[in-house]
Amino acid sequence: MLGAFVLIMLSALYTAQGLRIDRSQVENFAPQEPIRIADELINERFAGTSFLDVVIDTDEPEGLLRADRMAKLVELQRYMESLDHIEISVGITDYLALLHQAINELEDSDRVLPDDDDAIAQYLLVYEVSGDPTDFEEEIDSAYQSALIRGVLDSVHFSKTRDTVEMMQSYIDREFNEPGMRATLGGDVNITYHWMSRLESSHFQGVALSLVMVVGMAIAAFRSLSAGLLAVVPVTFTIIMIYALMAGFGVYLEPATSMFAAISVGVGVDFAIHLVDRLRIALRLNSDDLPAAIAMAVPGTARACFFNAAALGIGFSVMLASGLPMLQRFGGLVASAAVASFLIGLIVVPACYAAALALKRQLGVTPAPAKAAAKSLALLLGILVILPAERAVAESTTGLEIAT
Repeated sequence: MLGAFVLIMLSALYTAQGLRIDRSQVENFAPQEPIRIADELINERFAGTSFLDVVIDTDEPEGLLRADRMAKLVELQRYMESLDHIEISVGITDYLALLHQAINELEDSDRVLPDDDDAIAQYLLVYEVSGDPTDFEEEIDSAYQSALIRGVLDSVHFSKTRDTVEMMQSYIDREFNEPGMRATLGGDVNITYHWMSRLESSHFQGVALSLVMVVGMAIAAFRSLSAGLLAVVPVTFTIIMIYALMAGFGVYLEPATSMFAAISVGVGVDFAIHLVDRLRIALRLNSDDLPAAIAMAVPGTARACFFNAAALGIGFSVMLASGLPMLQRFGGLVASAAVASFLIGLIVVPACYAAALALKRQLGVTPAPAKAAAKSLALLLGILVILPAERAVAESTTGLEIAT
């Protein structure tokens, strides 16, 4: 029984390595929702619906009325448009190039600007006199000290835009920033990047920390290392299995779905704690006769745990009726974890005691019933902490490193 359990856990750990950490805001709506259909059509047929903004600031008013700085803005736009998923970019340089082309009767050109500071100031003055002065307010401020360049992307997924953000930031730090002028990334793509990057770097460590804290609590409550480790095995296995199912069915690990793990640890560990506690007492009363101890402890405890798991499962399953896929996924994951923790605890806890007692009789030693299994259980728990850390290191070669 324990051998099969170990094989299943290792298989689940392997499958869970394919878990995709990703996010798409529009996928929080059902596929048939008009807003999602429109978003997908715009991304497919037009420039896109996601924006990566570059805000340029100078230290003094009219700091952008310099030809050399405008030329750097043009180079920044050209680099931006060379990156994957950025279809177009728009900035004050586009309007200046059109003015330069019209005034000098030039043929079509790719953002050709005058190389004279006065010419740039004169172009802007001509337009302000003949047109609406507010036409450029989204591209440059009235003091000509700050400007905005907006890149339009055809993808909303973090997994596809992360390299774009990192390479853009690398270019800004390496090629663009200079004394008196600096650029800062903004826009919804940049916000998603920083949000998801922090989730990616901290989620698994947070889950591991919560498991360690639960183990410490269980050890203190039972005053036994082996019993404390045994109490957390079912919920650990459940979380790994849920990760594997998410990877198999293509469910992203995102802010909404990431919360299931912490909640599952809290609600799922109860079942194993109750079973371990009642079995320890029953084993002492029955002189380590496991069948008699199970007959005494399990029926009543399992009945109470069943109603607890049913209440949790049904309660969170209500969220499956939500119109938002985000809430459906969250409710389904927590409900599945609650029921699975109960079923796995009902099987694994007695099996671990049976293996420990069998080893005790074979070796002729007198450890606590679960102590013989504690080392192997501790090893399995350690895998949950080590493998995600290795994965994070393996994934650290990003677009930022490629760009440098």
